[in-house]
Amino acid sequence: MRVLRNAPALVFLLMFFGGIALAVGGFLDDTSPRPDAFVIVGGRKAPDVVRFDLPDGWTVKYQAQKNRAPAVGVFTPEGTFAFEVERVPPADSAEAFAAQNGKAGATVEQRPVGGETVIAAREGAADVWTGKWGAASHGRVERATYFAGRDRPCLRFTIRVGDVDAHEPRAFSLFQVAQILPAGDPRRDNLATDADMAEVRWWVLRVGGWMLGTGLVLTLFIPFLALYFVVHEAAAGSPHLRAIDRPPLPEKAEAQLERLERGREGLEAFGFEHAGWFRLDDFDETHVSAWRHRDRGTVAFVQYLPLNSTCKLRILTWFPDGWILVSSTRLTDLSYAPKPPAYCQVRNGATTTELWSWHLEAEELFQPRSSATRPMTETPQEVYVRMLRRAAKVYTEPWLWFVRFNPFGELWRMKQWNGVSVREQIDRGRVIDPALTFPDPDAR
Repeated sequence: MRVLRNAPALVFLLMFFGGIALAVGGFLDDTSPRPDAFVIVGGRKAPDVVRFDLPDGWTVKYQAQKNRAPAVGVFTPEGTFAFEVERVPPADSAEAFAAQNGKAGATVEQRPVGGETVIAAREGAADVWTGKWGAASHGRVERATYFAGRDRPCLRFTIRVGDVDAHEPRAFSLFQVAQILPAGDPRRDNLATDADMAEVRWWVLRVGGWMLGTGLVLTLFIPFLALYFVVHEAAAGSPHLRAIDRPPLPEKAEAQLERLERGREGLEAFGFEHAGWFRLDDFDETHVSAWRHRDRGTVAFVQYLPLNSTCKLRILTWFPDGWILVSSTRLTDLSYAPKPPAYCQVRNGATTTELWSWHLEAEELFQPRSSATRPMTETPQEVYVRMLRRAAKVYTEPWLWFVRFNPFGELWRMKQWNGVSVREQIDRGRVIDPALTFPDPDAR
């Protein structure tokens, strides 16, 4: 049972790290742009991109940029940085492009190429580009922008001033062969799969999925397993129940215990006498303060639940013919469907005065049983064990009870019948009127 009590935390950690592994696996990218063959200018999800093929031996590198398409750097066969290329929005016309760049201080010229005219705009700028490619800076760069119409890509090449004569003609020739590729065009796929990274990603996703799936299965399985052990031990008479000294309680639980047991509205004020403490080895590690009424066949149990540091009160009358009336502030007492000879009413959060008054009102329904009640000869601990055995019998009566257990149905029952007295349960048809069954031929 100790393992089951610690299981929720272990399952949470398993699912937590499994979710992290899945997130990491989803983030890992086992593909990268090929360093040769051709250049793609634009993001992978862009509606269209620009492609141009590189000469033999030339390579390309990409660098991610926040909220922008990746930066594209082109390198010579010797591995020397040649230029950076980017796509810019085209102007409406050649005249507009020339006017716009001329106003910005660029040198604008026309270059006839075949049957078309390319407008080239060249301007100098401080070098803030080449350092990210690991290339030595020349202090300044020249930015060459080419325009050949709205249906053609408009590209800007950034070249170090010392390399302009060598690389600007190459940049211009690459612009001439550049073409726009729409989404879905297979020619825009410039990705290559990294086998090592693909294997790492596969293992991370597999382990993360296994951890998360195992956690989900255990989340569903643990409540059933805990129920099985609780019912099994209850049916066996709670062999691990043992008497204990009064345990130390947190401040909040101590105050609750004091209100339920002592003072003008505690159990002492209504004729109950303390009968010691005992502890159950159940899922909640329940500590029970037992009380016996000095004049009636009624016992009371104040249950301290260490898992949530709360105290709950349960009052029980066991009539001489074996019928039982339970009044409680613990919602889980409604988790099984009571039927004769057991009646249960729960009012979550009730004070001792409220619950005792409610219990006495319900006892009136059990006349003449209640008139025949007398002080119990059993100890409260023996009554508690007998009650657990009765509850276990109710649980295990249906065939395949373990499989048929429905935790969501139990939660709905707790919500539906909280605060509903035995009289209201009779009126709603949930239980039969105990007065109709006396005397009981099966009295125990």
